[in-house]
Amino acid sequence: MKIVTLIFMAIMIASCQGYQAIISERGAQAADNALTAASWAHCKSATAAAVERKYQVYSNPNGPQAKAWRELCYGADEEVSEP
Repeated sequence: MKIVTLIFMAIMIASCQGYQAIISERGAQAADNALTAASWAHCKSATAAAVERKYQVYSNPNGPQAKAWRELCYGADEEVSEP
């Protein structure tokens, strides 16, 4: 009976390792998808007033917070000319 139990446990452990790889890969894909959705919401769905309150994009366009927001959302860290 002990041998049967040991064989059963060995089979279960071997199959779990296969599942761990699948779970790890799908978990990473889910995390990537969640990050993409969060980035879209952060950059595209926020109102202009909310972005101004948080990052001063309009009142201080060359400030560090505004630059960080532009870099995150548009991939550009360029100086903004004053009107």
